[in-house]
Amino acid sequence: MNNSPNQFFSAVSEERIMMTDELFIIITDALNKIHGTTYSQRFWKIITAPYVSAVISSRQILEQNDTGIKPTTDVYASTLTPGIKTIIYSKVRYLTKVIRSFLTLVKIKAQLKTAGNIAMGFHYPKTITPEVDVYIKTYFPYLIHKDIDHVKRSVPIEKSLNYSKAFVTNMIKLMPKLYIEYFESLMTKIPVYDPKNKIFHVSFFESFFQRLLIAKYSEQGAKLYYYQHGSYYGEYKFHSAHHHESSIADKFITWGWKITENDVPGYAYRLEGYSRTFIKHNNKKTDLLLIYPNIYNQNIEYYKTESRLFFDNIDRSKYPVIIARPRPTFRFKMSSTLYFIKKDVNKIDSGYTRLNNLISKSKIVIQMTYPSTNMFECLYVDQPVIGILNNDNPSEIIKPYYDFFLEKGMLHHTMSSMINHLNTIELEHWWMEIIQHPTYLAFKHEFLRNLSIKL
Repeated sequence: MNNSPNQFFSAVSEERIMMTDELFIIITDALNKIHGTTYSQRFWKIITAPYVSAVISSRQILEQNDTGIKPTTDVYASTLTPGIKTIIYSKVRYLTKVIRSFLTLVKIKAQLKTAGNIAMGFHYPKTITPEVDVYIKTYFPYLIHKDIDHVKRSVPIEKSLNYSKAFVTNMIKLMPKLYIEYFESLMTKIPVYDPKNKIFHVSFFESFFQRLLIAKYSEQGAKLYYYQHGSYYGEYKFHSAHHHESSIADKFITWGWKITENDVPGYAYRLEGYSRTFIKHNNKKTDLLLIYPNIYNQNIEYYKTESRLFFDNIDRSKYPVIIARPRPTFRFKMSSTLYFIKKDVNKIDSGYTRLNNLISKSKIVIQMTYPSTNMFECLYVDQPVIGILNNDNPSEIIKPYYDFFLEKGMLHHTMSSMINHLNTIELEHWWMEIIQHPTYLAFKHEFLRNLSIKL
């Protein structure tokens, strides 16, 4: 089962990977012409990745001669057409970060001058700091308003590959102002000290400034070690994020697995950080915790149907207390996304409660779709969890583990199968049998490697 409305746009399709690579060729050529530079494709890939993702999702709009869209300062919510609430919310958040990081740039410059191994962009910085010289917090510069430079955005494009003139022209004209109008002024804020003797350790980019900093240093010889920061990686035959991040990195540090030559088996730093904040409770008052993914127009009917099937057939005498958790989004009231199950659950969480607190007080967690990072978080701490498998194109290294989890009832292809399993198992006995099994332990070693294991 695949919930993607169009497989072409799926983040786990070969087509998306191919299109991404082609768009980076066009964008590199365009931005070098706009700025009169000769930066490498790697340089521009580091900087423009969020925009390319938004472009692919908006391809049909960009094929129009007149899109009616104007360039924004940055990419908001991974789309070229963010709503007014999303833009306002994003700008307020950014201004707050500007104020909080007002003095950060001075400290960053000092750290860049003296440190060799530099980390940034980790969910739990304390897990990586023992292995590096310094952990750098990000900086958010105050951006004085700049008008759109229509002359620069009208640069002739030679490399359009097989894309229409309208699509390529619109893609260049709608680039965020950070890539064009603000680019030169922000580049001057970043001093370069001894780049060939620096290694940057990055799990994800927290800001455009971080992307610019890494791109500038990498262009002059610094090494980039990119760290896996969530699930999906290693589980799909085609995974656009892994493909992209591996392509810009000197090493791609995984949570234990290896597929490509660039992959280096490492530790699950994010999961280790999660485990350090996870407090196990003996008195668990929630019987079932339902974890929903992001609900949007293309998948809402599917989740309405699946949810109805679940609540009509789950044994409520066995599982009387059920809480649902929406995926955190840009919405002000995230619980409203699950309005269709309001009368079926004891509570719909606001989306702001720390998820580890909800999980630690739950007897079992249900993932409405898997792969998911939260499933891995549960497994890292051996929390009972079960889910619907939504991977039609698994990698070769994950297949044996999927077979095991399907056999043991931890994963299911259908909602009916999962409901029947939940209604018939003796939870504690079933779960102990799984977590003591050699295949489960092998899976954790290859996909959720603990920091206590010596490489």
